[in-house]
Amino acid sequence: MQALLEMSDLESAEAMVRYYSERPPRLGSFTLVVQFSNYDELKTEPTAVVYIFIIESYNKYREEKYKMK
Repeated sequence: MQALLEMSDLESAEAMVRYYSERPPRLGSFTLVVQFSNYDELKTEPTAVVYIFIIESYNKYREEKYKMK
């Protein structure tokens, strides 16, 4: 399974990849891999929106659980 995120700018994407490379996120028993894509832009399909929602929900859960900002 894959989920692709399109960031608003390159600096934000670099910061996210750097952060999650040092602290690999987990979804249940799975460790997620965060890396850059070879694509300049995403063309979303309905299923991609679901994956983005799952990741955003998971990140919100982590922030609340660990009081991260």
